[in-house]
Amino acid sequence: MAEKSLRFARNIGFNVLGQTALAAVNFFVVPYLVVRFGLETYGIYILLHAAASYLTISSFGAGSGLIKHVSACRGSHDSRGMADILRYAAWTYALGAGVAGAALWVGAPFVAIRVFHVPEHAVPLAVFCLRCAAVTGIFVGLG
Repeated sequence: MAEKSLRFARNIGFNVLGQTALAAVNFFVVPYLVVRFGLETYGIYILLHAAASYLTISSFGAGSGLIKHVSACRGSHDSRGMADILRYAAWTYALGAGVAGAALWVGAPFVAIRVFHVPEHAVPLAVFCLRCAAVTGIFVGLG
């Protein structure tokens, strides 16, 4: 039992260290990016990340459920259940992330102009960034 507790504590420590390192890197990188990109271009860059993050929601948490149920089926040697779960997860990803990505691709100009209120001169760049995020969503759906 002590070995599991030690391993758990070590894993928590590495997670905290990783999150702290990420925060430190962002603390120094964000001002650099703002200076190099300019405020508007940096805003478009953040738009790309926001759109990609919203697309991850469209998988409806299938990843967590997949891990749990695949583990249970593997532990009980239930290959039929495993195949069913993998098929359902594939459909969830394809329909969720794939459809959301396709919708973002088609609706990118509307989203840029009406939702995010991007200035007129920056709309082409915003549409390009939103469509890049949409392709990411489509690949997540296929993945």
